Amino acid sequence: MTTRTASLTRDDVVAMTPAQRAQLTRWLVEVDPPRPPVAPARIQRRRRLVLAVTAISAVLLVPWTIWLSVSLPEAHRAREWRTTWVGFDIVLIVALVATAWAGWHRRQVVTGLLIVSATLLTSDAWFDVMLSSGRTARMGSLVTAVFVELPLAAFFFFTAYRVMRATTATIWHLQGRRDPLPSFWRLPMLVGAPPRRR
Repeated sequence: MTTRTASLTRDDVVAMTPAQRAQLTRWLVEVDPPRPPVAPARIQRRRRLVLAVTAISAVLLVPWTIWLSVSLPEAHRAREWRTTWVGFDIVLIVALVATAWAGWHRRQVVTGLLIVSATLLTSDAWFDVMLSSGRTARMGSLVTAVFVELPLAAFFFFTAYRVMRATTATIWHLQGRRDPLPSFWRLPMLVGAPPRRR
């Protein structure tokens, strides 16, 4: 495939080999790169801010957690117990409804909502089990956590991963990359920088 074509038709593209189509895609991206909705410099500033806030939060949380582990009482009588749990369950219901709506309408926001719902379910399981009073209540909470909440949370986390991977694979392909999609731990950010040149 040369770098000069007189008039390329759809049939010409169909007749190309996968390697030729990938090369054509890379050329198109180089000539007319996708324009991100946010300027790359702003993305980099936001990235640095998020990294700094996250790192500082993690460092500060260590002494705070140690202090709580030695200062909190073994037992505590809480006020607004009913309001706290009902409020938490209302938030969980809203998250689940929003997740179902986004999934039904095929909205990209479903990825974040799946993660939020899974996190809330995991938290609910943890606090239900740990804060249950009495053997019967604790066993009921444990059964609910093991057979309902945690499997559903795992399903949501896995579904979010699959959606993110499918979306990333599409972007990866549209950028003209031929190598297999790496694992998420090794995958570079696909926004804020132009695609790699071959």
